[in-house]
Amino acid sequence: DEADALSVVAPTFRPDLEREIDLYEEVLRLYGMDRVPATLPGGRGRVGTRSVAEQKVSVIHAALRASGLNETMTYSFAEPTELERLRMKTDGLGIPVELINPMNADQSIMRQSIIPGLLRSVAYNQSHGVKNIQLYEMGVVFFGAEGRKKPKEKQKLAGVLAGAMGEAGWNANPAPFDFFDGKGVIENLVRELAIPKVRFKALDAEEAPHLQPGRAAEVLSSGAVLGWVGELHPL
Repeated sequence: DEADALSVVAPTFRPDLEREIDLYEEVLRLYGMDRVPATLPGGRGRVGTRSVAEQKVSVIHAALRASGLNETMTYSFAEPTELERLRMKTDGLGIPVELINPMNADQSIMRQSIIPGLLRSVAYNQSHGVKNIQLYEMGVVFFGAEGRKKPKEKQKLAGVLAGAMGEAGWNANPAPFDFFDGKGVIENLVRELAIPKVRFKALDAEEAPHLQPGRAAEVLSSGAVLGWVGELHPL
């Protein structure tokens, strides 16, 4: 109805009022947001659901928590020689992404692996008297390549067990974590994710120099490598 139409001219000192929606917001601000009842957006057949990827992430979190692990978040920055000191191979990790203005020398590149950050968390806890540690992290790693301006990102998942599952008591003395505890965590995870034909293939010292020989394995599914599990090398 033209009788209900309203013509509006924004004052010159309000150049931010350009569209109808800007005027609506201005009226609402003056009227009072608290005086407007909250409602859900209208629409038929709109049902909020998680995507398949989000459902998988939820399953991963639940499975690892059920195995006794606690989620943690570590820095995305890394020290350039940390993988070398851990004896971890860098095959397939790309070129390190160097920061132009790092906060310090220990955080001068973007991380290529989650493992060093988790081990720093273990070391920090142990130095403060916490001996039994079960942590996991789902996060992004970064890698560059020759001729590429921007680095690529990949989401990774890693966990660490240290000490034993629980404190020693008068009637129980929990055994220290070993290879089979880590293997059990992975078996529970792949079962909950319904990953088919999972098998564990032994890794030798040359394939995984950062792991204890005879206590390391690759995790495969139908020939595809999913990851690895093992006890850290004493060095």
